[in-house]
Amino acid sequence: MRRALFFLVVLSGFFSSAWARGLDDYIGDWAGNLEVAPGVSLPLVLHVTEAAGEYAASLDSPNQGAFGMTASDIALEEDGTIKLTFGDIGAVYTAHLSEDGTAMTGSFVQNGASFDLTLVKDAEPTARIPRPQEPGDDRPYQEEEITFSSEGGPLLSGTFVIPEGKGPFLTVVLLNGSGPQDRDEYLPPFDHKPFLVLADHLAKAGIASFRYDDRGMGSSEGSFASSTVNQFAGDAAAALALIEKRPEVRKAGYLGHSEGGVSAGLAIGEYGAKPKFVVTLAGPFTNIGDVLIEQAESITLATGGSEAAAKAAMAQQKLFVDAVVNAETPEAACPLIQLYSASVPAAQRDQIMQLCTPYFWSLLRSDPAPHYRAYKGPVLALFGSKDVQVLADVHAPIAEEIFRKRKGAEVIVFEGKNHLFQSAETGAMTEYGEIEETMSPEVMDRIAEWIADRR
Repeated sequence: MRRALFFLVVLSGFFSSAWARGLDDYIGDWAGNLEVAPGVSLPLVLHVTEAAGEYAASLDSPNQGAFGMTASDIALEEDGTIKLTFGDIGAVYTAHLSEDGTAMTGSFVQNGASFDLTLVKDAEPTARIPRPQEPGDDRPYQEEEITFSSEGGPLLSGTFVIPEGKGPFLTVVLLNGSGPQDRDEYLPPFDHKPFLVLADHLAKAGIASFRYDDRGMGSSEGSFASSTVNQFAGDAAAALALIEKRPEVRKAGYLGHSEGGVSAGLAIGEYGAKPKFVVTLAGPFTNIGDVLIEQAESITLATGGSEAAAKAAMAQQKLFVDAVVNAETPEAACPLIQLYSASVPAAQRDQIMQLCTPYFWSLLRSDPAPHYRAYKGPVLALFGSKDVQVLADVHAPIAEEIFRKRKGAEVIVFEGKNHLFQSAETGAMTEYGEIEETMSPEVMDRIAEWIADRR
């Protein structure tokens, strides 16, 4: 089962009759938006009920298709504050009622990150924006669940998509972008599943694919935050080795989105993976620490910030990056990260502290360029002109220099496309969820055509 932001857990706990009167005030249906980043929100609906003197609470996340997720514990503090614990995912919602009893305001804390959350009684939840490109249940191809692991790694799970018709087929291993993601590269705040849509498009073009859940996500075991980028590259190498042995596969290569392009390069350069081709979607071609510093400026400007604010954001980001890169261990970076983030809001500070995890500590040291210079196979490097996360005017020229004499290599900048390769207005991350399109058909067609030419 794919893991969403929340998980179904069993209600537990005993609530004394002394609490009953206060909890009665919370009975009802409540809706609001969890702002997970500036301008990016996730609609939530909370249901509090009572039956035979026992209270229960359940949570819906409509954009994730997750409903009826039950609180593992309910408590009423002495001051009348309600505390709902979702133990399986390490999340707690603590809130108090407004004077008129029509709203509850508090904080939603999950895995160390804290977000303000106000829920309004009997409010209509935000309707899900249509996602017309997502395939339905009637899919004209075969899907097979496959498990595998890299040496010493946890058991990972993924989906092998086999097109209709006579094989063997050209096949691509899809590598997720940054952060913990499932095999569909599902982005909960934006409610898009880029790899689900892309795998469907490729299958209909006669191209097989294999996509898998990151460590600790979906049906995969292990822990994401405590793993390193090199270990993810090892997983990518194991996935390619696995899929190359299938009789349905003619030639296999990688397709990496954003950080997935880094994983592909590391798998080639450090784990001996030998893909017959590589596609990178918004893949960086410089040191990743520099990419994060670039992002601070471009994202600030895309969201309406001034030049001065953008330069200040870059300077602060450089402090964080340097603290991590210069630390001998992830833990050694924490004191400086904590010091530099003392003046930022609590919700952002909690997220910034993730920079001293093994994942970020290893990521900020990564540089995919040397591995792509050494790789001699064909590469298709795609960028979006409105991408504010991996800047096309920075990375496309570097890719062109690396691949200018490479047979079968091609670098394309798609006009008007953002980091997800949606048709965008500004490219700001706040647009991602508002756009119905998950991935531009023009981009997916070019990917399929280029892969088909690898025959």
